[in-house]
Order: sequence, then structure tokens, then C-alpha cells
Amino acid sequence: MQFTVTLQSEEHIAEECRRKPSQAVATMSFSRHHEFCLHTQRGHMILPIPLSATPSFMTDIVTVKWRLHFEFVLACSPISQPELPTSQSESTTWQGPSTVAVDTMVWDLPIKVLPTNPLQATAVSLIKSSNSIKV
Repeated sequence: MQFTVTLQSEEHIAEECRRKPSQAVATMSFSRHHEFCLHTQRGHMILPIPLSATPSFMTDIVTVKWRLHFEFVLACSPISQPELPTSQSESTTWQGPSTVAVDTMVWDLPIKVLPTNPLQATAVSLIKSSNSIKV
């Protein structure tokens, strides 16, 4: 029915270097996309990465990782498709159900963010590219 995807970085500090033993992983969110996708076959999203963001790296003390955090809201049972008009002169209106039983699914997709020169980033943004994820 709908999904939200958030670009996040995770900072893991080695246990021996933490200020407190209970110190958790630091997660920062950078950009977010929300889309209603009922009765659609494809979606489109753009999640910009700030040029000031730290790229992925790993040392003995700290590790910075990146991920796409997906949150899906799924209907528990199929929702009827709207009836399409048989000719172009006809029109139809579809009204969805007033209540829908839903489930929520969360998925973290690890990605690598590589360092770049800002001049190269502006040049690359003009190049057409396409990536697909089938769920």
C-alpha cells in the first residue's frame, strides 16, 4: 500500500573505545522518501547524499556503514482493482475501502557510499542511470 525509505549512516565504535559500555550504535538519517503504491507496478525515488557526508570506511576504532531503511505497509488481504472503462468516452471513480487490515515490514539494505570530489559529483549527476530492486 505504501512505503518509506530513509538513507541512514551507522557509526559503530569498538567496545574498548566507548565512553560507556552501554553506548549504542549511532544512526543518522539524511534523506527520506515516502510513496503510496497501491495498484502500481513501479515506483521512483531519489535520495540525495550530502557532499559533506562521511563515506563508508572501517578502522580498528570506528566503522561507518550506510543503509537504505525501508518500511513497508502491506495489506493483509488483496484489495480489489478499480474497474477500467471500456472506452475513452467513459469515466469511472474508485473509492477504496474505509478500513484495511495491514502488516508492517522493515528491511535494511546495506549500501556503500564512496568518497567523491564535488566537481565530479556535479558532472555525474547529468549522466542517466537506472537501478532496480525487486521485492
